[in-house]
Amino acid sequence: MRRRPFLALTLALGALLVPSLATAQQVAKTIKNGSWKGVIIEESCYLKLGTEKATAADHNGCAMQCLKKGLPLGVLTDADGYMRIIGNSSKDNYAGLTRYVGKRVAVTGALSEPPKTIPLPPMNRVHGDYRPYQIDIVTITTAK
Repeated sequence: MRRRPFLALTLALGALLVPSLATAQQVAKTIKNGSWKGVIIEESCYLKLGTEKATAADHNGCAMQCLKKGLPLGVLTDADGYMRIIGNSSKDNYAGLTRYVGKRVAVTGALSEPPKTIPLPPMNRVHGDYRPYQIDIVTITTAK
């Protein structure tokens, strides 16, 4: 008789776990492959301070400190706005991109929109359910 409550509890906990596993398996859908020009910036600086301050040359030190805390980098493009950098370029805390922070670049890659079912980080909830496009960069060079 004592096994029934344990079995019911196990089944209830299992039912709660299934939706979270399904969410974890969802991936972003590629919208288009293309090329863009813009500035590499740190996302929280952009959200808190706006475009002018986040792209200013004297802001690079702050952006690098935020990057060391694990905050994401993105490309503020001329045509399509801000895109968070994902994929191989984001590995090791964006180690391969640090020399581009605050600089104008030309990038190629795959543009995607994150699934709406993935939970937002707390910072993004403050900014009205902000879900930036994502870019998986294939090539990056400095630009004028």
